[in-house]
Amino acid sequence: MPRAARKRSSTGINHIIFRGINHQNIFLEEDDFEEYLYRLKRISSKYYLEIYAYCLMGNHVHLLIKEGIEDISVSLKRLGVGYVQWYNKKYRRSGHLFQDRFLNEPVEDDVYLLTVSRYIHMNPVKAGMVKRPEDWKWSSCRAYFYISRADDILEREKILDYFCTDMDKAINRYQEYMKEENEDKCMEYKVVKKSDDEVFRAVAQLMEGVPLHSLMILEKSKRDMIIIRAKKIEGVTQRQLARVLGISPNLVFKAK
Repeated sequence: MPRAARKRSSTGINHIIFRGINHQNIFLEEDDFEEYLYRLKRISSKYYLEIYAYCLMGNHVHLLIKEGIEDISVSLKRLGVGYVQWYNKKYRRSGHLFQDRFLNEPVEDDVYLLTVSRYIHMNPVKAGMVKRPEDWKWSSCRAYFYISRADDILEREKILDYFCTDMDKAINRYQEYMKEENEDKCMEYKVVKKSDDEVFRAVAQLMEGVPLHSLMILEKSKRDMIIIRAKKIEGVTQRQLARVLGISPNLVFKAK
């Protein structure tokens, strides 16, 4: 059966979700996030895309983006193909990384534009990764919360101007908007909770051949690095991670 045609936005603005194939992680280390953002910046600059919000999670990406000088699917394919080639070379792997097709949701009015921006920035909070949206390093939220944290990937004025033309006031009002009680409903990527066995196998891969039971005899820096990477696995809670690893929850919570 042929796939359904992608919904087109009359404004050119879309909420986009990229997913890791079979829910696998697409970011394992900090430089993976950095590389993706570098490529997003380069593609958006070259093809005149406007990025209004983004959030990079362990196994998926949210973008609030306006089409540039070519079809949005072409620009996003350039972004995905380039990142996958880099990722496969780094991790000495081959094959697909992303689910075959990105999800898209047209954003047709200003009210929904603001709603999607809030939804994207709240994603790490809803996933239990952080307590406050601005604590997640790999989203555009900080650029909307602090005037000094302007992000050269973003066109943040598009959203902030709805609150006030004075930047300081606009940022304060956007913070208030983020704190409002809401029932925002947008296109979702459902995180599948991992079983203990799945968590065990995922962490064993991070150990790169070192037996999992040897975790506690590793140097603290190496042990913490593995725990930090394990905490980024979506679908796993920190308490579950401590249980599977057989270590104190406090050790998991403190690894940063």
